[in-house]
Amino acid sequence: MTRALALQRQSERTRAAADECVRQALQALNLAAYAAVRAAADAGDPRRLDLIRLAEVTDTLAEGRA
Repeated sequence: MTRALALQRQSERTRAAADECVRQALQALNLAAYAAVRAAADAGDPRRLDLIRLAEVTDTLAEGRA
């Protein structure tokens, strides 16, 4: 295997690992956003609408990276 091919494969593995990290981070952010929405709704917090929008955005981001 040539050095260039080995470096290309290593780069592909690194990219795949980075993509997985981003996917997991977006999933965690999405779960946190929905937990915040639930807590705000339970508390009658008027910011819950902003949190719902945040949760929708994290959904969109997670779908785009899936």
